[in-house]
Amino acid sequence: MGSIIFTGIEILVMGIGLYTFPFLILVLMTVFFLFYLYFGFKIKKVIYYILPILFLIRIFFSVNFSEINSENIIMIETNIAEGKGRIEKLENKFPLKNIYISVENISDGRYIFYGKAEKVSKEYDFYNFQVLEENKIPLNKFQIFFDKKLNNLKKYISNRCGNFLEGVILGERRYIYKDIREKFAYCGVAHLLAISGLHIGVVIGIILSVLKTFKIKKEKKNLIALIFLSFYMLGISGSPSSFRAYIMGAIFLLGNMFYEKIDIKKSFALAIIINFFIYPTSFSNISFVFSYMCLFSIIYIYPRCRILKKSKYKNILNFFIMIGVIQIFITPIYFYFFKTVPLFSYLTNFILTPLGTVFIIFGFVSFFVPEIIFKIIIAPILQGVYDLIEKLLNIFVEIPYLAIKCDTNLSLKFIIFIYIMLIILFYKKSLSNKK
Repeated sequence: MGSIIFTGIEILVMGIGLYTFPFLILVLMTVFFLFYLYFGFKIKKVIYYILPILFLIRIFFSVNFSEINSENIIMIETNIAEGKGRIEKLENKFPLKNIYISVENISDGRYIFYGKAEKVSKEYDFYNFQVLEENKIPLNKFQIFFDKKLNNLKKYISNRCGNFLEGVILGERRYIYKDIREKFAYCGVAHLLAISGLHIGVVIGIILSVLKTFKIKKEKKNLIALIFLSFYMLGISGSPSSFRAYIMGAIFLLGNMFYEKIDIKKSFALAIIINFFIYPTSFSNISFVFSYMCLFSIIYIYPRCRILKKSKYKNILNFFIMIGVIQIFITPIYFYFFKTVPLFSYLTNFILTPLGTVFIIFGFVSFFVPEIIFKIIIAPILQGVYDLIEKLLNIFVEIPYLAIKCDTNLSLKFIIFIYIMLIILFYKKSLSNKK
């Protein structure tokens, strides 16, 4: 096992441990593990010790473990849409839990608020926030560009399609109509709404395809693609899942620039390390968890299940197998977050994922073509694809037992145990097949 991969596992376990143990216990467990690694296994690679210690320091100084006191004036950073938002920073630190607020008479946008929060629900972390002072965070040049372009595009498509475009291309999924989000969740394809590897892969593919028409050296093509991809990330609503996808895409392009062989497993581990150092509380982000679980199943599990023998239908069968593997691996975490078991989302993924990909392709291109071309050519395609997606969703939600609702609460520790068992079973099956 490479140093990067092992360190990635260390950081991942610590990131999960932040949500399963008190911080002091996590520190003691980490110190015990590092001592045992050094004195028990005699492993002396400095990276195995430095990064976990630095990560503990990062957690200590950047994560807010305290509860909100309704009597105190607090400072928060949030992104408001239609009077609601999630606290992204609490007293300049990442809150350990997802905390949501509602405010009155505040226009949409990013803010730093000073005020008091009063809890509304005992079951959920939802607060009414009394704003005493507000400071609006201005958009950067790239966000302004996408915002202006989006307003122009929305003139030629329906509101529902325009909001869907804003959600899947710019990462503002909260603007997607609630009934559409719920239908995507019921059908087990909610991952299509989050900016992930699929989106970044499409973006890189489009950029490189355009650059192929010019006589440019390979290094310059990949450099231009990397710069363009970075501009895109600066212009959209960032999240741990989109940042993970960006890291993977950037590593791919840098590897092509320097003619290095791409090691997807090391890239994946490096993405985990960087992601957790920037967002220590990433594990509380649903999109982040789904994104990493999907990628993990594709990298580590699918290769052990795919068909290697020559067959006429090998590629099609392997595609079905890959979707099946992903589905099995996201089901426990899907149940943990949504209290739902998606029984037949295998079918819905097979149908809706290609349509979603077509929408992402034309949606991304929409922001970089003249308005007249969008009006005549792209707008009808986007609207048509969106209408088809919505019709299919309406059909799928009528299918009984497509997903089963269950009010049972499972602890995070039990979910982790399920994943350990799944990995053992898949690897055991793989070893049996080899024998």
